Amino acid sequence: GQQPHSWFTQTFSQPTKPAAATVLRSIKSCLVEVGISRQELQAIHRVDLGVTMVDEMLEYLAMEGHIYTTSDQHHFKSTDA
Repeated sequence: GQQPHSWFTQTFSQPTKPAAATVLRSIKSCLVEVGISRQELQAIHRVDLGVTMVDEMLEYLAMEGHIYTTSDQHHFKSTDA
């Protein structure tokens, strides 16, 4: 049978954009209390996404409720971490 909360899991756990999912994985992998910095994310994804795309995905993830800022607007944590 189907799990009762599968629609919830599919709708809210992963962003629909592949680039956003990639950035979110990096944010989730950061164990530092303050979260991962925008600069670190840009460095990690410089080759596969580029700086502009990282910034766009951070904005998208924040708007969709997947991430939030911590000490300032340049440090991020996942809402479900």
